[in-house]
Amino acid sequence: MKKTLVALATLAATGAFAQVTINGSINVGYKNSAAGAGSVGGLKGDRNFLGFTATEDIGNGLKATAALQMRYDSMNGAATYGSTAIENGLKAASLFEQARLTVEGGFGTVSVGRFTNAIGVAPLHFMEDSAYSAASTSAYGRLSGQFQYLSPSFAGAQVWALAARMDQNTYPTASGNGMTASSVAANGTVTAGTAALRNFSAFGLNYANGPIYAQVSSITGLYDDTNTKWGVTYDLGMAKLAVGQYRQGKAIGSGATGMTAHTTTEYGVEVPFGQFVGAVTMHRNDKDLDSTKTDGSSQQQKVGYKLYYSLNKTTFLEFEGSNTSNAGAGASSNGSAYYIGARKTF
Repeated sequence: MKKTLVALATLAATGAFAQVTINGSINVGYKNSAAGAGSVGGLKGDRNFLGFTATEDIGNGLKATAALQMRYDSMNGAATYGSTAIENGLKAASLFEQARLTVEGGFGTVSVGRFTNAIGVAPLHFMEDSAYSAASTSAYGRLSGQFQYLSPSFAGAQVWALAARMDQNTYPTASGNGMTASSVAANGTVTAGTAALRNFSAFGLNYANGPIYAQVSSITGLYDDTNTKWGVTYDLGMAKLAVGQYRQGKAIGSGATGMTAHTTTEYGVEVPFGQFVGAVTMHRNDKDLDSTKTDGSSQQQKVGYKLYYSLNKTTFLEFEGSNTSNAGAGASSNGSAYYIGARKTF
């Protein structure tokens, strides 16, 4: 249940009120990796968060919204987010994982800051971007230093454009886009993660009409990579079907810490039944991602599956699992993994 507060703030003198909404989630569970290692904690980063959103009518048909989100470790309460920007060669600690200012009116919606963008919120992947998901990609779904425009919807169609500054987005880890991570040697020497090569830009089209949702996008990434993505879902009532494809048109990085130009194709089905919802997703890459391989050993294939049970509207029992093959010769991510836990939202 969301709790709504009415705050005067600095607008009290004018008699105006800003509505502030507080929401959040806490998620705990047990994880077992493909390598057989067990651990406790949340399913994924955004399952443990505290968010604040202030929305106000500012007149002339305009509405302004400010949103902040903090993320934390459900086992010890510590902050779990570090900025994608590198300060002095190191991944910087951050108070908020997301910070967004939005103005909307008859012209559409403009947002600036760090937030999950039009690529990241598109409901194309039934398992989001957890470690068990077989989503085609989660790349570029949230960036720092973003500017985004969403048009009004016309007959179910909506266009959008997105840009982000490269100096806000040095990649901090070796996962995701396959770029090298920042590190500190024993003597204290800092090696920064792979630096962005250019500013990010993307544009696309959303279409929502009846049982159909579709998105197509064209992306020029931070590492001068050119990508396209499309996906479609269809709601049959008794089940939802999904198909999509992500095409990386240019190699980035090299070897095991890079990605060759490739295409990932994804399929999925989601079925609700009573208080349960289950899903199966799968993806397959058409080429070895490791540029040193030509034997198919890094031509990843993955099947992900989930089963959630709703105790009520805000409390859930969750199970996710996956089976991965060809993630690289001898890779610890090959094999089966699973998560089982509970989540409470408010």
